Order: sequence, then C-alpha cells, then structure tokens
Amino acid sequence: MGWKRRSRAASASPVSLSFHLDGPRNVTRVDVFCAGDRPDLGIAVPSSVRLTFESSAAPPSTLVHAPDPASSSSSSSSRWVSAPVDGGRGRRAEEVRAEMHFGDVWMLVSEVAFVFGGEEGDEVAVVKEEKEKETATVGTTPKEEEEEEATGYERRMAAQDGEI
Repeated sequence: MGWKRRSRAASASPVSLSFHLDGPRNVTRVDVFCAGDRPDLGIAVPSSVRLTFESSAAPPSTLVHAPDPASSSSSSSSRWVSAPVDGGRGRRAEEVRAEMHFGDVWMLVSEVAFVFGGEEGDEVAVVKEEKEKETATVGTTPKEEEEEEATGYERRMAAQDGEI
C-alpha cells in the first residue's frame, strides 16, 4: 500500500495505522516491510515510526524509532524496518498505533509484523495491509484468514466485472 505526502513541510501529517490485538500481549518488536529508497521516484522508507501502546491496565506509552540512515541510503530494494520495543523486554498492549513519518514524497508498505514475547505461545504475527482496511486484528485462525482472503478476492473480481 502506498501513501503520498500532501505537503512539502517537514511537519507533514504522518500515516497512522491502528492494530487491535486479540487480548493483552507483550509486544517486543514491530517490523514494517517497506519499499527501499528510490530518490529518483520520490520513494523512501519512513523517516521515523512512532509507536503508541494502549492497554486497559495502564496509561498509553509511546516510543519513537528512526531507521538507520546508513542502511537506508545504500539500498533501493525492499526491506524490513525493525523497531525493537524497550530493548526486547517489550510493552503490554491491547492496541498498537503506528505513526509513520514520510522520508520522501512516497512511502510504500506491504506488511506489518508484531513479535510477541514473554508469554507462552507468543510468536510472530504478520498483518498484511489491504487498501480497504486501516485497522487489522491479530489472532485470526488460518481458516478465518482464508475466508477473508477469498471474500476480498471475490470483491476485487466483482469490481473488475462491473458488478459493484
């Protein structure tokens, strides 16, 4: 999915995505898969990612992660931008909001992955963003994911055929 910055101002509005988790989880890292830097096309990874963790058990907490500019400027290929949370100790949250600030005119993101830790059964949850959704729920079963993908596919095919 891609976003175009509407203003040349350094304070241009960030892209904000909210993720509702299936319950309180200890988030130890958030990874964002982005198109690499292509200055000739105005494409860049986010200049910074601001993560806000919300839980019914505690007030919201925020951290800001800035990708390493050295690794960013040397690669035009797609890559993961990883934001470790409190050195891997993590923060408990039921909802995570990611505000991604533009590094250039365009920002292209295909996946957001959450790494959970410190709890039995915690692993990695990958959320693929669809243009129709800006809020994703982590914790669906594989069958629910297949049904959701099929429904999205059917909608796209119907739209192409002019049925919608």
